[in-house]
Order: sequence, then C-alpha cells, then structure tokens
Amino acid sequence: MLGLPGRIFLKLIGGSRNERIVRARIATVRGKINPLEDRMRAMSDEELLAQTAMLKGRLAGGAGVGDVLPEAFATVREASRRAINIRHFDVQLVAGMILHEGWIAEEATGEGKTFACYPAIYLAVLEGMHVHVVTTNDYLVKRDADLARQVFERLGVTVGYITSDMPAYGEGAKDRKASYSCNVTYGTNSEFGFDYLRDNMKTSLAEQVQGPLDFAIIDEVDSILIDEARTPLIISGPAYGQTDRFRKADAVARELIARNRPWDQANRQVEALKREIKALGGESGKGKGDDADKARRRLTQAQNELQQAEAKLESLTRHYEVEMDKKSVHMTHEGVAAAQEIAGVGSFYVGANMEWPHLMEQALRAHLVFEKDKDYVVQDGKVVIVDEFTGRLLEGREWSDGLHQAADAKERVPIKDENQTMATITYQNFFKLYKRLAGMTGTAMTEAGEFLKIYKLDVVSVPTHRPVNRIDHNDRIFGEVEAKFSAIAEEVNTYSKMGRPVLVGTTSIEKSEKLSDMLVRRFGIEHQVLNARPENATREAQIVLHAGQRRALKKDSDQMVGTVTIATNMAGRGVDIKLGEGVVWHNCRVPSAEKLAELGVQPEALFPSGSNKCCIFCPQYDPATNCAHCFKPKLDPDFPARGRSKCREVVPCGLHIVGTERHEARRIDNQLRGRSGRQGDPGSSRFFLSLRDDLMAIFAGEWTLKVLGWLGLQGDMAIEDRRVSKGVERAQRKVEERNFEIRKNLLEYDEVMDFQRRAFYG
Repeated sequence: MLGLPGRIFLKLIGGSRNERIVRARIATVRGKINPLEDRMRAMSDEELLAQTAMLKGRLAGGAGVGDVLPEAFATVREASRRAINIRHFDVQLVAGMILHEGWIAEEATGEGKTFACYPAIYLAVLEGMHVHVVTTNDYLVKRDADLARQVFERLGVTVGYITSDMPAYGEGAKDRKASYSCNVTYGTNSEFGFDYLRDNMKTSLAEQVQGPLDFAIIDEVDSILIDEARTPLIISGPAYGQTDRFRKADAVARELIARNRPWDQANRQVEALKREIKALGGESGKGKGDDADKARRRLTQAQNELQQAEAKLESLTRHYEVEMDKKSVHMTHEGVAAAQEIAGVGSFYVGANMEWPHLMEQALRAHLVFEKDKDYVVQDGKVVIVDEFTGRLLEGREWSDGLHQAADAKERVPIKDENQTMATITYQNFFKLYKRLAGMTGTAMTEAGEFLKIYKLDVVSVPTHRPVNRIDHNDRIFGEVEAKFSAIAEEVNTYSKMGRPVLVGTTSIEKSEKLSDMLVRRFGIEHQVLNARPENATREAQIVLHAGQRRALKKDSDQMVGTVTIATNMAGRGVDIKLGEGVVWHNCRVPSAEKLAELGVQPEALFPSGSNKCCIFCPQYDPATNCAHCFKPKLDPDFPARGRSKCREVVPCGLHIVGTERHEARRIDNQLRGRSGRQGDPGSSRFFLSLRDDLMAIFAGEWTLKVLGWLGLQGDMAIEDRRVSKGVERAQRKVEERNFEIRKNLLEYDEVMDFQRRAFYG
C-alpha cells in the first residue's frame, strides 16, 4: 500500500489512477480513432457492411484485439451516425473501451450510456462472443434493442430481445430461443437469470434457449448488482398445505394489533414530546425576551408531560416489536400469550401448532411493515408487488415463506397456493458465470468497494461531454409531513409559473396521488401522474415525452407555464427527459468550443472552469457580445461575485427536480437529480424532508436530531442547513452499510449451494 507521500507523488507526476486511465484512452481516441473518421464517412453502405467480415478476418489471421479496436470503434461510430444520427463523442468511446476491458464506466446521467456500449458490443461480436445487454425493465429492453438494431444491421450484426411476456416453455419458447441466437440480446436481469435456472431444469438440450454466457454489459449496474442483489432469483413449484390457516392467522393478527393500539398511541406521545423538548432546548437557549421565556416555560411543561407519558407507557402491555429497518416483527412474551389465547389453540410450541409462530410473524409483517400502494397494489383481485427501486409492478413475482399469502389474507383477496423452491440463485453468483462482465451507470463510485470485493469489477469515472449545469439546493426540512407537502405544492406552483417544467419524485403510489390531489385542490395545476397503476403505466412514453415541455396556461392563452409531472421511481433510471422549445434560454448555456474560439477564449480560462454563467441575471449583461468579457476573469474580476452568486440563487430556466423525501440509497437520489442538467442544460433540484419520513424516523442519528433542536425546528417551520443535509447523508450511509451486510450474508449462504449447483448443472 502506498502511504500518503507516495500517493501525493503519484498525483503530482500523473494525476489520480482514474485520471491516468482516462487520459490514456482519450489519447487512443484522438490519436488512432478520430483520424479514421473521414475514411469511414467516404465509404458506401456496402463498404461499411463489409468492415465486419474484414475485421473478423484480421482477428482470425492473428491480429490482436487491440490492433483492430481503433477501426472497429470508428466503424460503429459511423454506423450510428448514419442509422440514428448520433455520432459518438470522444468520452463515449472512452466508456466503450472501459466496458471492453471488463470494468464499470461511471458516466453522468444524460451522457448517452445507451449508445456508449455499442463499440464494446461490436468488438465483442468480432471476437465471436454472444453479448447480453442487461437493463432494468421491459420498456427499456424494447426501446434500447430497437435503437441498437438500426445501428448494427448496417454492420451485419443481429439484435434480439427477451421480455417477461414471452412464453418460456413449449412451442411458445421459440421466439425466446431465436432472440438468444442473435449476436446481441437485450433483456432484464431477472429474465436472464430465470432462463438460466429454467434451462437447467429442462430434461432435453433441445428445449434449452439461452446459449453461452460470454459477455454481459449491465446498464444501471448499481441497481442490478447492488440494489436487487438482496433478493435471490427463485423458481417455485406448488407446495401442499391449506390456505385457510393464513385467514386464521390474519384474524389473530388483527386482534393483536387492536390490543397493542394503546401502547402505540402512548409511545407516539412519548416520541413527540422528546422531539419537542429537543427543539425547545434550542429555542430557550437562544437569548432573552418574551419568545425565549415562553420557550423555557413550555420546555418545563413538556418535561413534566414526558415523565407522565413514560409512566403511562411503562404500565401498558407491548405485544410485539417492529423493526422497520429490517422489515421484521417479533412478538413479545406477552404477545405470544395473547395470540395463543385469541387463536384458542393452547401453546404455539407443541405438536401441530408449531407453524403458528411463523404464520403470526408473516401476518404481522403484512399488516405493520408492508403498505398497500407502496410495497404492493391490489389489481384484478390479486396482490401485485411494486419494485421499490423502479416503481414498477412485478407481475408474476411473489414474496416467499408465506408472506404473499399473508398479504392476500390482509387484503381479503383469494389466497394463492403456497409454493416451494425448485431452483434458486443469487444475482451475484449468476453474473459471475459470465466469461466477461462490465457495467455502466451514473452512480457507481459510492459502491466501488463492493463492486471490487464481490465482482472483481473496477470502477472508472468518465468525464462528461459538457459541464454539468445543475444547481443542487440544500434540503428543506420540516417537522411534520403535512407542512412538507404544503411547501412542495408551493414550490411546484412557483416554478411552473416561471415557465420551467417540474418533475416531482415520490417514493410510493399513495404519496404521488396525495400530492396530485393537493396540487389540484390548492392551485388547480394541470399535471400528469406516472406510477405503477395500469392506467398510468401504459402512458409512460407519452408522459415522459411531455415532461420537459412548456404549455399554454389556458386554451388560446399566450402565457406559457412549465409542465408538471409527479412520478414514482419509474421516472428515475434510464428516463431521458428532453427539454422542449423555450425551456432553455439561449444565453443560459456555456458557449460551444467554436464560439469560445471566435471570442479568443480557451475553455480552461473559464471561471469556474467550464461552468454556466446565467447571464440573464447579470446587471451588466450585454446581448450583443454575449458577455464575452465575462469569460476573461482577469479583465473582469468582479464577475463571479456579481453574476455567478446570483446564478446560485436563481436558475432561470431548465427542468426543476423536486424530491419529496430521501431514499435509503444516495444513488437513487442522484438518479432523480440526474434527470435535470443533462448534456450541459441548466437545471436545479431540491429535496424536501420531514422528521416523519421513513429514513429520518428510522436511521437519523441523535446528532442530526440535536442539530434540528438547536436550530429550533417546530411545526410547519422549514430549515435549510448544510449540517443537517450531511447528517441525512450519514443516515443513508448507515443504511447502505446494513444492506451491504445483507447482500454479503446472502452470498455467503449461497456459496455452498453454488458449488453444488455448478456440479449438478454441469
């Protein structure tokens, strides 16, 4: 290991390791790939098509992959330009090289990851590999495969895709098999994994569909290899058992919850008084005057009330303990005794009653941990799971160990027969079966250690094509949820009136609909809702298409307002919101390299380097010269204080992002933010939090709550303070560490089975 002096020396002589990797590949792009561009453009379509056979011939003749890489990359760049009018930027070719080498390319959102993988795909096909491109949902599978097919058909490379609605068995599986026979196959992580398990359960090689596992390129790699790695892939078969036992357990759970209600109410009162005392402690210590005296009197009163409330809580019976961070419920001794009495079966721990503790745990989890319209929806008389990371319905998927049946009983819908596991594999062990693995995402660096430890995948951060022009404001924090939602509605109304489109990210269907009602009731704002409800999900493409536009306030009105879209996590990863006419103001973007050259300014001379200037709010804005003098700090040293500080306060245009609470993982928040400020466009974001949010209630540390007390957070007050935002990030890191332990334990348990599975599947 290098000590600090050694690392500083390396930095001085060549930058960080990441910078050296990127610099070397940029040199390849500029020195070997770009010089081929004119020759590629001069080729006819037939000559371009012939490149594939020629390059394969060179490899067969003994040429190294590195020898053909420049021409292969130049070829696919030209095919893309002709087919879909997209020419790969230099940094996208750098990303392609990183993918080819079996690493993870971290590219900022909006940098065109969909296209950056084409050069790596093409080079792998030339090597004779089958390439699986893995993404997170069927919508993206179809969209990305259709785009890629237009490019690769010009090079004689075949592209197919698999989706969850394709039959997996019998005669209907021929479409699936045909897609796998293509050079490139697009699909979701779950479909690739399930096909591996299904193929190895089949009794004939002719029935198998998947083929070799050569090279997988995973889009949104952190979502698939990190977020979803907590849940193994399981193929189930019917198990024997009576479903009425779930109804009986549900009835007992309902009664137990009713008996526990006095304890719950008393506990909420205790927690509310503790929060108030922390806040009053900050207020009463702030100085003299009537307000301080009033705060001190209320503090004394609250402390007395707390003593009484704690005494009352101590006298009540607690029947169970809920751990929301672990999604678990455990009955206390008193709870077990009460449940045995309600069920009328004697002891739970003898003979035929031994399954009762498990049934009760699942019934209580269904009622107390899993929420309707957040964790699942009821559709056509069935409980359908909602993916917590993508916000989409997981049709055909079920929770295991009787939890799904407990949710059926809770919602009083027909109870599915319980299943037993027939085959299972973790995502970690499935993707380690590929000969080569690579990935791309906008948010990987926070989990770089886990990628290296579990998957042996290095992460390389790729520079952006244009500087990011998004302003990320400090979180705005409230004591109560209702005050938070009221402030969100005000913010949406304000920004929409400015003519800026607004995307509001929510964490559940229920909250998206609550905010929708509030916008209509308070401001009459016309808007769209994108969530997992079928009537909304089927309009996803149309809603996304208009999410970055402006519209007339009223019919035949000249006043333009920004469109408003309220969405669950469905509008996060992979969603490219294109900005419409008038949303980005002409002078709100850093001039192009050509324009800077005309002005005699080098890009590195910008202050700060390469960033946005927002001339609209500068009192000395000169439209005739586009404020050329502002790009020369030596000539105008006052510009940063005069212009840029104002820009930090108000972003005049672009998409505005509103987050209604922080997610457990920082990466999910960054994905939402990343819908704005793409490809150098201006934009902004702000998150609104309350102390009642799940993350704050479960994971916020004592230090964060103390700071809020010092700052005097009460009722509908709002606080913006960087210290609190840092505290929230610490809470998120705490959750990420816990989730890493869950994934690590799951992998360790699966290692033994993986050894047996490989031996059995051969």
